[in-house]
Amino acid sequence: MFPLVGLQGGVSLLLTRLQGSIAAKVVGFCAFIPCQDAFEAAEAANVSAAFYSGLWKARSLIRNDEPDDNAVLIGKGWWLSK
Repeated sequence: MFPLVGLQGGVSLLLTRLQGSIAAKVVGFCAFIPCQDAFEAAEAANVSAAFYSGLWKARSLIRNDEPDDNAVLIGKGWWLSK
């Protein structure tokens, strides 16, 4: 399970390692107890925006590669692809 925190809530991703890739599936909404100095407002704003623009279509987690047109959320060194 991988938590993604937005400005007003978050989602949990179920990540499954496959041969040569990582499958991703949004499980549902959730809430997190904030950790001091572990919250980045810009990252949270990106997650919140993705709630309404395709995050639910995420099917794979890609690391250390340039995002393409299938990106539904782009983080630092990773992105979710539909």
